[in-house]
Amino acid sequence: MPLVLDGNGDITGLVAGALPSTVIGTGGILQVVQGTKTDTFSTSVDGVFTDVTGLSVSITPSSSSSKILVLCSVAFGYDNGGGSRWGLMSLFRGATNLISPTSPSNRTGIFAAPTELATDGAYASYNFQYLDSPASTSSLSYNIKVFGTSASGTIYINRSENNTDSLYYGRSVSTIIAMEIAG
Repeated sequence: MPLVLDGNGDITGLVAGALPSTVIGTGGILQVVQGTKTDTFSTSVDGVFTDVTGLSVSITPSSSSSKILVLCSVAFGYDNGGGSRWGLMSLFRGATNLISPTSPSNRTGIFAAPTELATDGAYASYNFQYLDSPASTSSLSYNIKVFGTSASGTIYINRSENNTDSLYYGRSVSTIIAMEIAG
């Protein structure tokens, strides 16, 4: 179908993704993909990052100069099982940990403090962003993983430890959005 520009400035015949990034310009959004998790998840973990099933997204950049802006909103609950244990979450691209420390003693991660929970029974929605420069045109997978310091603690996604439907402890929705930004 040919491109048609009518007298009102409307264009017909243009398909999604048809404009090259040189037309859109640096900083323009080339594509957006979203993953939404509406069910609950829980795990008991001890010193190992564990995938949150269903909280991931894949995107294939159209240019190796593109950046990927990842926006995350995760409803995170924690039962520390007694004591001073804690849990955290992180954003991964494949096997690469992008934003959080790799161990409890290595707290130099960019978003370690906002995504760490130290309170038994804590439940809140945590929002964080990361601008990635993958220099790739291959399919990229971004996912949320969780980490706890004791097998006797339990991490929850989209629910509190109480798992009630009250306003404070009710279930929620978690999302991950990846946007390709023209480089």
